[in-house]
Amino acid sequence: MSCSQEKPKADSCLSNVDSNALPQALERCNRVVAAHPKDAKPLNDRFILYTLLQNKTAACKDIRKAAILISQKGELYDDIEVRLDSCGTP
Repeated sequence: MSCSQEKPKADSCLSNVDSNALPQALERCNRVVAAHPKDAKPLNDRFILYTLLQNKTAACKDIRKAAILISQKGELYDDIEVRLDSCGTP
């Protein structure tokens, strides 16, 4: 990312994801997560990519961190809770 480029939006991890290019989507999402370290949304989205790439360990690490960051009830909170349940106990 050059200095002239804008910071990626927190909800851009899953934008234009091609199922045949999941590693590239993960690289893009890694940049989004790095740009928004205190936002649960990119971690929740990266959980999906890690799951599709069959990396449950990394997926569960992200969703546990997202669960710590999320504070308000709502759709994102509910999604994180369901995904956290799929990971079992820490």
